[in-house]
Order: sequence, then structure tokens, then C-alpha cells
Amino acid sequence: MLPLSSVLPSRRPMSGSTVTLMRRQLRLSAVTMHPPPRLRGTVTTVTSRTAMVPPLVLLPSRRMRQLALPARLLSLLRPHPPTHASGPSSSGPSASGPSASGPACANAERQPKCPGLPRPHNAARAQHSAQAVTWDDNLAALAQQWVNGCTFEHSGGSLTSDFGYGENLAAGTGEYQIGDAVTSWVNEQDKYDYNNPGFSMDTGHFTQVVWKSTTAIGCAYADCPSSTGPFGDGYGPTWRLHSCMYTPPGNYADQYGDNVTPN
Repeated sequence: MLPLSSVLPSRRPMSGSTVTLMRRQLRLSAVTMHPPPRLRGTVTTVTSRTAMVPPLVLLPSRRMRQLALPARLLSLLRPHPPTHASGPSSSGPSASGPSASGPACANAERQPKCPGLPRPHNAARAQHSAQAVTWDDNLAALAQQWVNGCTFEHSGGSLTSDFGYGENLAAGTGEYQIGDAVTSWVNEQDKYDYNNPGFSMDTGHFTQVVWKSTTAIGCAYADCPSSTGPFGDGYGPTWRLHSCMYTPPGNYADQYGDNVTPN
């Protein structure tokens, strides 16, 4: 509304044009829009997101991902499909190698990049009545061999003749640590249906982590050129690929009821 002083007539006689102008002002004052009120309530900031990305599913546009996800925590996860007696063949690692390679995490309890790496696995396993796993340098070497190829795909059992390992993969940008990946894998337990046990792309990491028959793990990572990864070049020159391998492998069809139990 206009201030009162702006619409009161003056003491002097008014011309016809002045009266007309005042009428216009009065009409305008009745429909003047005030600025919208400030929004109130809680503002939610997305700090991280993990996405199950099966083959042929497109990632969001780079602009959308930049708006929604801090680069340090941007990650993708890929569980191993159900295990069978013999696995499908797969092409080996690509010829282009990583710009910097992480350690195979031998003696993982003392490695600065993976201190106590079995512990987050074993903490989750204890909640599901599974025995603790031990570190296996041979599995870690296999994992290192695969991630050095900078291919965000499963090895498909191609690293050994007997397909004798399970495999969880995670990809992220910045200082994306294996502990971050393990936490994301374990958090999938909220989606697991114990009344209908079986493999799901939404829970395949979790079921491998807590699989009771698994006794050993080995993990590795590599920092790869952005041109080889799933994120593009909008998050820096490199991306990080993590792999954890497990033996005996989990996710065997028809064995979920015995190997994945509620906490």
C-alpha cells in the first residue's frame, strides 16, 4: 500500500488531471505486490550419494552432479553378481594404466591408506553372526592387478582359472578412501529383505561383506586419469577405483538364508 500521505488530497484545488492521477495511484496501491516472504524451515544439503549403476544406465548430467554432490564424496558402487560354479569370461584390464597406483595394502593394519582395513568388515560381520575375516596378500595383489587397468567393471573371474573370489567395486573422486566405500556397502543392509533372501543390485555389496562362509579379504585402489572414468573431467584430473576381493566368494544362489542373517 502507498503511504497515507501520498494519497491524501492537498489543501489546494486540484485540476482534473491531478484527480485522475490520484485515482490511478489509489488503484495501484490496492494491487501492489509485496516481495515474497523468506522461506522458512530446514534446508537440506546433499553431502553424499551412492548410486547403483547397472550397465547401460546413464549417469546424470555433469551439471546436475556438480550441483548435488561434493566431488570429494561422489561415488559409484558395483557389487558382484550372483556367484556360480564357473563364471563368465571377461577381457583383462585395459592398456591405459593409472596415473598413480595405491599400495596393495599388504600388512593392512599398518598401511597409512588402509589402516586396520579388516576391522570395518569385521565390525559389520560381527553384527550378523559371521566370523571375522583375515587379510590375504594374494587377494590384495589380484585386486591391485585389476584396478590398475582403470576399468569400472568386474573382472568376471578372469584373474584366476577357478573363479575363486568374490568382488566389490567402488569408484569415487578426490580422497575417496576404502573406509568410505565399506561404509556405503554395509549401509545397504537397510534394503535387504531377510524374508525373501537373495541377490539384489541394491544389496549385493552388503551380502558379500557379511557372507558367513567368506574367511579372507584383500583390497587395493588406483588413482586413474579422469578420461578413463565414469565421472568425466569435472572433478579433477583423476578418479579413484577401489576393489575388495573375498574368498571363499559370497552371493551364491540359494545360500543366502544360511549366510546372511539379521543382526
